[in-house]
Amino acid sequence: MTLYELTERELALLDLMEDPNTDKEDLNLLIEASDQEFGRKLDAYATIRDRMLSDADMISKEINRLQKIKKAIEESEDSLKESIIMSIRALGKAKYETKLRTFLVKDCAPKLIVDDQEAVPAEYLVKQPDKINNAKLKKYLTEHGDEDCEYAHLESVQSLAIK
Repeated sequence: MTLYELTERELALLDLMEDPNTDKEDLNLLIEASDQEFGRKLDAYATIRDRMLSDADMISKEINRLQKIKKAIEESEDSLKESIIMSIRALGKAKYETKLRTFLVKDCAPKLIVDDQEAVPAEYLVKQPDKINNAKLKKYLTEHGDEDCEYAHLESVQSLAIK
């Protein structure tokens, strides 16, 4: 049975407890057995959840490992490219042909390097949109209530702790 079906069965049994014509002793035995099955199902769900969290953590670590490898490869590629450019330029050429490839070294538009961001005049700055200070707004609403607030509200959230 699914957790949903077990929950429905538990609720139905609890409803039967209110019926005066029901044998309470037999019903208590049914409820106890149902509770045990419900508990086993919760344990199974928690085990699956633990595996999912473990898998997600392992995947996150693997992503980080692969990102480091990718960065190292990209840095090596940049180094190789610079070596090729320096060697072709050292020969006084801008073009070099082999049987497999043609290498062209050309000048590009200059790359901008900002040395001191604080010294850049305002005319070169891009205005950024305002950012909401969520922590400050939440503290205000917690202290003063959100009934009269038209732009935000606090919403109750539940969490699940499994030990």
